[in-house]
Amino acid sequence: MVKVCEQPDSGRTFTFVGDGPEENCYDVPCVTLDEYFRDPDIRVDYLKIDVEGSEMHVLRGGKRFFDETPPRFVQCEIGTSQLQRSGFSEDELAGLLAQHGYVLYAPNWDGRIIRIQGERDLPRVHAGSKEQTKIDILGIHNRVDVKTECSHVISGVNGG
Repeated sequence: MVKVCEQPDSGRTFTFVGDGPEENCYDVPCVTLDEYFRDPDIRVDYLKIDVEGSEMHVLRGGKRFFDETPPRFVQCEIGTSQLQRSGFSEDELAGLLAQHGYVLYAPNWDGRIIRIQGERDLPRVHAGSKEQTKIDILGIHNRVDVKTECSHVISGVNGG
């Protein structure tokens, strides 16, 4: 079970941090990626993670999943203040994805996807306030041939 709390004035946004008023919190059953994908014959091509600051928990719960049957693509939509309330940074998240064999990309201002090297390269989009920014990261597993499979959307590949 995980405790989730509705954030005040958020338009029904929930966070796993559990810092809301008790009457706005709920116990929600959950499983890890390793538990959910026990069958090694189940393959995932694209995994989107949008869990309001708990991305590191999701990734850590998928160690076997990422080691044995990694998805070709992993997308994370990150709210920076929510991630920090969970006790993690953007660099830690990027580092964990890299440890699992992902090269990181992010959309830039014109919609094309560019390779990012670290936290300072992450494009930030203000989401309602200066304190809350949103970051989208696309991890492409190093087993994917980016030049042949992704050159139409990624800058700097085949002259793109």
